Amino acid sequence: MFYHLSGKIEEKTKDFVILEKDGYGFKIFLCQKDISEIQEGSEIRLYTFFYEKENQFLKIYGFLKKIDLSLFEMLISISGIGPKAALSLIGLSSAEEIFSAISQGKSEFLSRISGIGKKRAQKIILELKDKIITNREKESPVFEENLEIIEALHSLGFPKSKVKDALNKIPSSAEGLENRLKEALKILSQKK
Repeated sequence: MFYHLSGKIEEKTKDFVILEKDGYGFKIFLCQKDISEIQEGSEIRLYTFFYEKENQFLKIYGFLKKIDLSLFEMLISISGIGPKAALSLIGLSSAEEIFSAISQGKSEFLSRISGIGKKRAQKIILELKDKIITNREKESPVFEENLEIIEALHSLGFPKSKVKDALNKIPSSAEGLENRLKEALKILSQKK
């Protein structure tokens, strides 16, 4: 229907935003990581998916990144995975890490979301693994390093959500587990 909507954020809640455009207020559901990045009163563009289920209202799901919209569309194409579970999964981590987890068969990564148990995680992997085009040689080490960094810093008392945010801010020039860990620590130290 609509690929994206641009406008001003009139209101923000824990589950959705109201995007005002030309006198219309669109109620758009977002994942937690996107909601946390959005400020009321800001002008933004959201990539959208209009979802209509029989005997229910039309719902609009929005994403700050095109890749998250693509992942959402893939996930809801799987029988038994609805928009709510797909949105929760996308809020777990970056789309790149989720694609990497799927391509590597990491069901424990996916099953951390409520509503996606071990069986559903395995189903997601089975149905999407072949659809995902990845450069495993490039992505696997970074994915593994990120998991190690998250666990190491979490054991030092940093919340996992803050560690994941820090991982997204690490400069691309930082390569290797040790360098990426140092950069993540620097970023986390600045926030305190």
